[in-house]
Amino acid sequence: MRSGRLRYIVATACLVVGAAALAPGAWGYDGGSVAAGDYANCAIRTDGHIDCWGRDWPVPPYGSVSGPNGSTDTFTQISAFNGATCAVDVSSRLRCWGADTYAQSGFLGEANASSGTFTQVAVTYQGACGLQTDGHVTCFGGWQIQPSAGQFDTAGLLSTGTYTQVSVGSNVQEGYGDYGCALSTAGHAVCWGWDWSGYVASFASHPTAFTQISAGTYGQVCGVEVGGRIFCAGPDAYGSVSGPDASTDTFTQVSTGHFGVTCGVKTDGHLRCWGNPYTSMVIGPNASTDTFAEISVSYDSVCALTTSGHVRCWGTDFSGSISGPNASTALYGYRADATPPVLSVPDPITVEATGPDGAAVDFAVT
Repeated sequence: MRSGRLRYIVATACLVVGAAALAPGAWGYDGGSVAAGDYANCAIRTDGHIDCWGRDWPVPPYGSVSGPNGSTDTFTQISAFNGATCAVDVSSRLRCWGADTYAQSGFLGEANASSGTFTQVAVTYQGACGLQTDGHVTCFGGWQIQPSAGQFDTAGLLSTGTYTQVSVGSNVQEGYGDYGCALSTAGHAVCWGWDWSGYVASFASHPTAFTQISAGTYGQVCGVEVGGRIFCAGPDAYGSVSGPDASTDTFTQVSTGHFGVTCGVKTDGHLRCWGNPYTSMVIGPNASTDTFAEISVSYDSVCALTTSGHVRCWGTDFSGSISGPNASTALYGYRADATPPVLSVPDPITVEATGPDGAAVDFAVT
C-alpha cells in the first residue's frame, strides 16, 4: 500500500447572532429605547418593534400596552407615563396610544394628527411635547404644557431657537401642574409651564451648560453638566436633589421621577440612585453589578437598558410591569446602524502529511 502526502482545506462557517455591546450613554434622554411609565413599562427592540408590560389603559387594542404591542411599525424612540405611550417611528411621525381623557386635554389625538416630523417625544400627566426635526418644540394637550402658559413665557424662544432635547414633568405637590424644559444647541435649558415654587426657573438660570436634562413628577429638574457632574433643582425629598448635587462622580445621563428618586448612569456604565432608602427603586439599581447605556425613572418604577441589550426594572410590579421585562430574553436598544446576523468564514486551514516516498495525494473535503 502506497502512503503519501495528505493535503486538505478546512473552512468553518459561523453564524454570529446578537447585538454589539451598547456604549454607556448611547441615548441621552429619558424615554429613548426604554421608558418607565408607572403602571406599564416599554422598550424598543433592536429591530425597532415595541414591547410593553403592565396594566393596559384604557382598553385593548388601543391601550397603552396593547396598542404598541400590536403595532407592526418600527420605532426609534419611546416615552410613557400615566397610562399614555408615545413613540417616534422610522419615518419621524408620532404615534400615541392609551388614556386620552385626563383633564379633557385630548393630547394623544392631537399628537397622532400632527403632520410634523420629530426626533423625540416626551409624555407627562396632561400633555406631551415633541422635538421636531428642524429643532423646534411642539406641545400637545392642556394649557399648562403649552410654551405660552404658566408662570413664565418662553414661547418666543421655543419658536425661534433650535434644541437638541425636550423633557416634560409635573408637580404633584402643587396641583399636578405640568412644565417642560428644552435643551438648546448651546447647552442651556429653556423652561416653561407650572412653577409655583420657582424651582424650574432656578434650573433654567443655571450658568453651566448641560449635555442632557430630565424633568420629574415631584417638581424637580436635573441635568448633566458639561464635564459630567449632575445639577438638580427642586424639592429635596429623601436627598433626591442634594444627593446628586453633592456627588463627585461623573455621569452620561440622569433621570428624575416621583417619590423622591433620581438616578444616573455613571461614565463607567454603573448606576447610582438617590432618594427614599426604603424603596427598591433605589436599592435595586445601586446593588446592580451590570453596566448600562440608559435609564428611565417614573412614578413607581425604574427601568434601565444594559450595555448587552437587556432591560432591567425595579419597583412596584403592576400586572407584570417589572417581572415582564426582567424575564424577557429579547435584545433591546434600537440602533439605526444595526446590522443583521452575518455569516463569518475564517481563513482556510491547510493540513499536510508527507510519506517516505514524497508522493502527494490530494483530497477534497466537503
